[in-house]
Amino acid sequence: MRELISIACLGWLGILSRYGIDRIALKYSMPIPFQTWGINILGSFLASIVFVIGIEQGAIPSDLRTGLMVGFLGGFTTFSAYSLQTALLFDKKAVGPMLIYFVGSPVLGLSAALAGLWVARTLFS
Repeated sequence: MRELISIACLGWLGILSRYGIDRIALKYSMPIPFQTWGINILGSFLASIVFVIGIEQGAIPSDLRTGLMVGFLGGFTTFSAYSLQTALLFDKKAVGPMLIYFVGSPVLGLSAALAGLWVARTLFS
């Protein structure tokens, strides 16, 4: 039961964090949806840190770890939005921004995940 409460509460925080970043980004006109890009990259980085500290080192209780990974990061990250926004850029014939966004998101996300593993292992080992 604690795990479900953790997922729900932290998921709510992840969703609200995502919403807040989107509201701020609406004030700026950008050719690429940088807010989604940044959220996915940050989410990849944070998932790696939670993995190292929570799973490899066992320093985060299971219910909190699940709440962070499934709840917060599940509500915060936005792969479905990434897919739709890529399709919309393609639909607008914005091929350059679409290719940068489409290729840049997984490459930088993976890079952020690797950096998160390194940072967490360096700082918390």
